[in-house]
Amino acid sequence: MKTETTFASLSLLGILLRIAHIPGSSLLLILALGCLGLIYFPFSFYFFPANGLKNQKIGLSLGSGFFLSNLVLGILFSLMHWPGGIALIFLAFIPLAILLFVTLNRQKSNKDENLILYYKNLVMRIVVVLAVAVLVYLTMKLTGQIDGGLR
Repeated sequence: MKTETTFASLSLLGILLRIAHIPGSSLLLILALGCLGLIYFPFSFYFFPANGLKNQKIGLSLGSGFFLSNLVLGILFSLMHWPGGIALIFLAFIPLAILLFVTLNRQKSNKDENLILYYKNLVMRIVVVLAVAVLVYLTMKLTGQIDGGLR
């Protein structure tokens, strides 16, 4: 969790520096969001559980890690104005929204305290990354960087 928080904080700093047009912000943003995306996909089963590897659902961890990784990389591509950013955001947004509802449903129906904490942490991660993705998409849409039409 500390590693994830560190890279998320560096990502936020990189976004703020990029808004202020300070040199080096692109490098910080690429490194922080790239590392965060790499943490989410292959190591999601290690970073998501609260109290050990046995207190989680491996399939849910790997699935959510894969789509969180795609969404983080879509945010990176969009902020850097690289092609394919919006496509990555859309390809990860819908499965993550479905996983959010599944996780919320399982959290309500579960009695095990460790699994409830696991689901709570997973919901928090999904909601934060989805909110950032929506903000990035709406900012790009409102500033005219994407038109939403087919060419």
